[in-house]
Amino acid sequence: MLGITTMSTSSLRHTTFSIQDDQALYAADAGLTRALAEYQANSNFSDASGSGQTVYSGKIASTGALYSVNLYSNDTSAPITVPGGAEIPPNTALLVSEGTTASKRSKRRSAVLVQKGLGTVQVGSLANAIKSENSKFFAFDSRKEAADYVGTGVDPNSLVSQQAVIATNEASGTPVELTNSEVKGSILVGPGGDPNAQVSKDSNSTTGQVGVLTEKIEIPDIDVPALPADDDSGDPPVPATYKPTSASDHISFSQASDGTMTIINQCFKCIIQPNGDFEVSEDAYGSNGAKHAKGNLLTGQYTNLGGSNFDIAIEDDAFLIGGDWHGIKMASDGTFAVDPPSNSSSSVWASGNTQTFTAPAWVQAGIFDKIPPDETNPTDLDSGYYGDVEITSGITELVDSSTMVIRNLEINSGGQLNLPKDGKDVTIYVTGSLKINGLNAILNETRSAPNLKIYYTGKEPVEVSGGGSSFVTLFAPDAPITLSGEGSTFYGALATRKALTLKDAEFYYDVATEGVGTGTDGTTMKILAHQRL
Repeated sequence: MLGITTMSTSSLRHTTFSIQDDQALYAADAGLTRALAEYQANSNFSDASGSGQTVYSGKIASTGALYSVNLYSNDTSAPITVPGGAEIPPNTALLVSEGTTASKRSKRRSAVLVQKGLGTVQVGSLANAIKSENSKFFAFDSRKEAADYVGTGVDPNSLVSQQAVIATNEASGTPVELTNSEVKGSILVGPGGDPNAQVSKDSNSTTGQVGVLTEKIEIPDIDVPALPADDDSGDPPVPATYKPTSASDHISFSQASDGTMTIINQCFKCIIQPNGDFEVSEDAYGSNGAKHAKGNLLTGQYTNLGGSNFDIAIEDDAFLIGGDWHGIKMASDGTFAVDPPSNSSSSVWASGNTQTFTAPAWVQAGIFDKIPPDETNPTDLDSGYYGDVEITSGITELVDSSTMVIRNLEINSGGQLNLPKDGKDVTIYVTGSLKINGLNAILNETRSAPNLKIYYTGKEPVEVSGGGSSFVTLFAPDAPITLSGEGSTFYGALATRKALTLKDAEFYYDVATEGVGTGTDGTTMKILAHQRL
C-alpha cells in the first residue's frame, strides 16, 4: 500500500513539473512569436548588434508565466559569435526567448535564426541588365578613408557591408548574370521577381543577399542646364524678313527684336532662340504622324516629340533638319539650303534636290558664332559650352565648382582629366558621345565620387576601359555602360536604363554618393533554424 502511495505522489510531482515545463516553453514560444510578428510589420527588430539586448518582455495572462526576448543582430560582413558560443552569419538575427513560470520553478528557451530583409536602401548601380565576367563588386564609404591613405584600391577601413550594390527593375528572365564574379553586397531584382530565377551565377560566383523591389526605381531624364553667356553685350541684329528670290516665296525667314529667328517653309516651321534653343514642327505626311522636336544648338541635345521623327544633325559647321515634306540646312559658309517650291513629296528633300541661297548675315552671328569651340588637350576646363573635347596627352585640370556642357568627350592614349585634391562640385554634361580609355583617364584626386558627376544624355555606348580608375558618379539613362580591361576600376555610382557590363573590372559603390536611387526590399524574413532548449 505504501508503495502504491509513493508511486502516485511521484507521478503527481512529475505531472506538475511537466505542466510547469510546458507553461515555460509556451511563454518562450509566445515571446518569439511576438518578436517575429513585430519584424513582419516593421521590417526591423532593433539596432542591437553582437552583445544582445532585451527587446521584448511580457506575461501570459492565463498562467502568469513571463517571457523575455534577447536579440543578437549581425550587420557585419563576417560571422560573429554571441554569448553562449553560437556563431551567426552576416545579415542574420538570432532571437532567444526565455520563458519562466510564475513559480520560478521552470525555465525554457526557444531560439530562432532568421535572415533579414534589406529594408529601404540606396542602390549603387542600376541597370535593366547586369552582366559580369571575371569581375567584382564592393561597397565603401569615401568619407571613412584615412586622409593619408595611398594604397592600392580603397582604404580597407572604408569598406562597408550589407549595401545594395546591384539593382535591376526587371522581374523576368535573367537580368543579372554572373560568371566567375564576386558581389560583396546585396542584389535587388524587379517588383514581383524571383531572386532564385532572375539572378544567374556559375559555381565560381558568390553574392550577398538577393531581395525583391517593392516598386521600380525610376531614373529621371537629364535636364541640361542653360549656362550664362560669356558676352551678352550688344544688341541683336535688326529684325528682317528674308526671301532669297521671287522663286522661293514659300520661304519666310525672319527675326524678332529679341534675336529669335523663325523659318517657315509651307507646313514646316523652325524657331531658333539666341540661347541656342530650337523648336521645329511639320504636318503629317501619309501614314506618318505630324513631327515635333525640341533641342539646343549649343549642347547638341534634341528630343523628337511627335508621332514620327525628324532627321536632325547638329555639327560645328552645319545645322540640318529633315522632315517628310521639307527640310533646311544652314552652314557656317553662309549658305542656306531648302527644298524647291515644287516639292510635293518627301523624295525631293531626301534625294538632296535642294535650292541653295546666301543666308542673311545675322544667321552667322545668331548661330555659328555661338557654336561651342572644340578643344584638344586643353590645359583646363572651366564652366561653359564645348564642342568636341579630345584629351590624348597631358593633364587637363577641372576648375573648382564648375559646370560644363560638352558635345563629345574622349579621353584616350595617355591623356588625363584631372580634379585636384582640393577640388569639388564639378558637373559635366555630355550630349553626344563619351569614351574613357586608359590608365587614370579620369583622376579624381579627392577620391570622393560626389565631387565629380557626369551626366550623359546620348545613346551611344559608354566605355570605361584600359585599366582606368575613376572616382565619379555617372548617369547615362539611354546608353549601355561597359567597364572592361584588367585593372579597370570604377569608384562611385552608375545608372542606366540599358545594360551594364563588367569584364575583368571592379566596381566600388561609394555610399557617400547616396546612390543612384532608393529602393525598398519587399522580401520577408526567412527562418533559417529553430531550436527549443
